[in-house]
Amino acid sequence: MTIKESTVLILLTLPITSLAHHSRAEFSVGSQAQELDGELVEIVWRNPHPRFTLRSVNDSGQEELWELEAYGNAASLQRTGITGDNFMLGEQVRVVGRASTRRDRVMLTTHMLLSDGTEAILEYHAGPYWSEQYIGGEETWTIDEEAVLRRAAEENRGIFRVWSIRRRGLDTERFSYTEEAIAGRADFDPLDSFLTRCEQPGMPMTMMRPQRYELINRGETIVLLNQYFDTTRTIHMTASEEAPQDQSMSHLGYSVGHWEGNVLVVETSRINWPYLDAIGTPQSEAVESVERFTLSEDQSRLDFHITITDPTMFTEPGVYEKYWLALGEEIFPYNCLPE
Repeated sequence: MTIKESTVLILLTLPITSLAHHSRAEFSVGSQAQELDGELVEIVWRNPHPRFTLRSVNDSGQEELWELEAYGNAASLQRTGITGDNFMLGEQVRVVGRASTRRDRVMLTTHMLLSDGTEAILEYHAGPYWSEQYIGGEETWTIDEEAVLRRAAEENRGIFRVWSIRRRGLDTERFSYTEEAIAGRADFDPLDSFLTRCEQPGMPMTMMRPQRYELINRGETIVLLNQYFDTTRTIHMTASEEAPQDQSMSHLGYSVGHWEGNVLVVETSRINWPYLDAIGTPQSEAVESVERFTLSEDQSRLDFHITITDPTMFTEPGVYEKYWLALGEEIFPYNCLPE
């Protein structure tokens, strides 16, 4: 199988859940990958996803403007070595991706071949599509495990540091939805949603994203910074086990934490955020979560486990798990711009 054949296979078989975090439903998984040639006339390097405008000529000889959305977000692409500086206005490029099924001349773009022959991989868990001269992609997510262990031990910071994902696709979930939850998705418009308006999501959705997180010890509280939409949570460490009855509801809810050995346990209630995910699965104000942050003995890894209860959404408590590593990275400002 050639590079191009194997990459097309990846494009056509990616699960819709991997595309759903930002209005991905319009880009049909079963559609044929499409290639375009043209000139870059606009570059907007931002979160949630960088965008380009491509001036192209169709088969009839007519000029068309295509809106290209990079598969990866700006923060994750930076992790693979790709920034806005890699692209130039007026540059002649070739792109491949999937066209929108709802909007004309809009493409979810996974690869871009630059004028100097370098291929920019805009989908961070894919390989090259055209050539072996490329930047970005799956290989750049490899990690020197020994260096991680050595640095974490030397710094001896415990849980209070920036935590990074090793790569996408290592999280797991066990969700059993009610018929009401599934039916509720029909009222959700991915083209006009909180994501396209850059509205900061609430709990527990905000903790189930492939981003960096930082835990900061403030004594009576622990601050949890989430790179996703620049979210800041406060975990109350000296409060009672339950949220005060007069505590107002909010999108992030009210979080109470305690220690069980090296495990930070956080219980969150009083949440009035309406969605579990970016495809519109509804949740009620009865939703509650219990998070467990487990630090490894060598301090290089933090395992995350969250149990979510909501009788409207689940037939039984839902479970989501992933882990982070101490890679020595920093929080990257999300700086979302509405579409």
